[in-house]
Amino acid sequence: MYTVSTLSSRLGLVCEGEPDRLITGAATIRSAGTGDLVFFDGKSVEARDALVSTHAAAVVLSPQDAQLLAGTSVPRIVAPNPKLAFARALSILFPDTLSAQSEIHVTAVIADDVVLGECVKIGAHVVIGQGTTIGSHCVLEAGVVLGERVTLGEQVHLYPRVVVYDEVMLGNRVIIHAGAVIGADGFGYVPDERGQWVKLQQRGRVRIGDDVEIGANATVDRGALEDTVVGQGVKLDDLVMIAHNVTIGDHTVIAGCSVVGGSSHIGQHCLVGGRVAISDHVDITDHVILTGTAAVSHALREPGVYSSGMNVKPHREWRRNIVRFWQLEKWVQRLRFLEKRILTQAEVAAMEQED
Repeated sequence: MYTVSTLSSRLGLVCEGEPDRLITGAATIRSAGTGDLVFFDGKSVEARDALVSTHAAAVVLSPQDAQLLAGTSVPRIVAPNPKLAFARALSILFPDTLSAQSEIHVTAVIADDVVLGECVKIGAHVVIGQGTTIGSHCVLEAGVVLGERVTLGEQVHLYPRVVVYDEVMLGNRVIIHAGAVIGADGFGYVPDERGQWVKLQQRGRVRIGDDVEIGANATVDRGALEDTVVGQGVKLDDLVMIAHNVTIGDHTVIAGCSVVGGSSHIGQHCLVGGRVAISDHVDITDHVILTGTAAVSHALREPGVYSSGMNVKPHREWRRNIVRFWQLEKWVQRLRFLEKRILTQAEVAAMEQED
């Protein structure tokens, strides 16, 4: 159990108000009970109203927002980045517990030469292939399948029905959620003389760095000849698809339903929004932000924010706009015709050079 003062001390932050309140849980500012920790970002009037009347044990908030509670007894932990401090506080309040001993379910099927580290937990109907190595304190939940010669680092957590194909390498503290598939064949085919598709054998592997988290039903395909590489600290959301030979730099985040085409490279510290489509053989530099539904078909060599696509409109307005869009070329030709009728020859030549 932590009090406001002991938790703020662990976080290296300052606490104000009553320091001895006991923190037993966490909640939103509107639903908080007397033992809950909450954070406040000050983005809405409703949240500000809830702040003043909150029953929370403590509020994590910025120095500016802390002034809203000046003169009250509401405990607060003052942080320059309240959401980050709140996330770290949750890790302190509710740490992951490591198993103190190995637990292997009787229905698990484990090859004779598998190497198991200390305190490994293996659930029902897990299958582990030959030559596989599993580090200490790993958790394999029900129905996990590991192929042959797979390598798992320490404190890896695979949720139910995760499938890891042959020769995949996972670093330390990797988390993979239910239904994800790591190391399936990439989509590689070559047409022959008769127009039929010949499979190009996928001989590469998948290498995943430390502290990676992969969402439910995501897929990371193995490389064709070289490896598919996911760097340290990368976070992939549910239903993300990573094709063969892709490399993703350290600490990049990709939101749900996004697709990265084969042999593309994404740099470090990039943020990829939901339903983004990145074509094959595209290079994206470090510190790039792609907003939701963006389509990327060429290299992005400068850091920054990139967008494409259209926001939703009322249906009648959208129909009018889409008709006008398909008429753009006609309107451009008409405009040029009118310019030539009105402008002098020198002016028209200057405008054409600008185009």
